[in-house]
Amino acid sequence: MRIEERHAGTEHMQYQARAVNHANIDSATSVEIERRRRKAKQKQRERQEARIERQVIIYRRRAGIYSVGQMAAMITCCVAFLAAAIFFVHIEANMKQADQQVTALRQEYEALHKNNDILEAEIVAGIDINEIYRVATEELGMNYPQKSQIIVYQKTESEHVRQYEEIP
Repeated sequence: MRIEERHAGTEHMQYQARAVNHANIDSATSVEIERRRRKAKQKQRERQEARIERQVIIYRRRAGIYSVGQMAAMITCCVAFLAAAIFFVHIEANMKQADQQVTALRQEYEALHKNNDILEAEIVAGIDINEIYRVATEELGMNYPQKSQIIVYQKTESEHVRQYEEIP
């Protein structure tokens, strides 16, 4: 072998060694990079889990703020409010029904009053005073009283009457 060939062979071997070495460095670097990437992902996942856990604790605290007594008081207040609302609606319905009844009774009263006025007018129109006088004087023998037959009652001091016996 010649020196040049040897030198070329050495260079080639050195190139191959460098390439292998570089490949080893690249593979070592890629392994390290991958390990670091996994480690970073693990840390990110742990941070996210810790944040979620903190939020869960906060939500649990918010949900568990009220004690059993406080919840019972709130439920009692809600039930009382609901009962009051139902009672109010019931009273409103009764008032509306009573108002309708009053209106119907007023209309009935006005109709009866109008009918009474008509009947009274018919009665007054049907009365003949001359006929009444004729029947009283001629048929029944009635006449006006004389002055001597009229007695005027004088009021005394005491208006009380004492009754000693039964009146027959």
